[in-house]
Amino acid sequence: MQKIFFSLFITTLLASACCKPKTSGELYEAITIERTGCFGKCPVYRAVIMSNGTATYEGTRDVVRKGKHTATLTCKAFNSLLKQAADMKFLELADKYPADGRAIADLPALNISFSDGKSVKKVVGKQGAPPTYYEFGKAIDAVLNAATWKSETEKK
Repeated sequence: MQKIFFSLFITTLLASACCKPKTSGELYEAITIERTGCFGKCPVYRAVIMSNGTATYEGTRDVVRKGKHTATLTCKAFNSLLKQAADMKFLELADKYPADGRAIADLPALNISFSDGKSVKKVVGKQGAPPTYYEFGKAIDAVLNAATWKSETEKK
């Protein structure tokens, strides 16, 4: 049943992820990535990529871009991430790694979530997630790194 739901979820997202403008009050499909800190030098940031092409980023520590930034991404970039999520069966992943919650305190977490505007699937990964999960995090980072970001302070 979950496989059917996952297929419908991704199909719906791909069909609606054409970077079309949303009307006021309408919910967006989104991919969110968050990397948390460690006791050393680990990048700490949170980024949200919306299906309409807008992206927000907030870098906190050990990152090139500190503070709040915005960018516009291509539909192709968003759709490629959706396809990768479908291929790796993102919705079938556990909600947390390690599943028993006994993570090494110093390890940073890679948190990724999908929203279809109605529900959210979030995976919190400290250690022990499948390799495809970490590869997916790198793919999201590559999309973010290819964007042209504008600092929120530049807008004012």
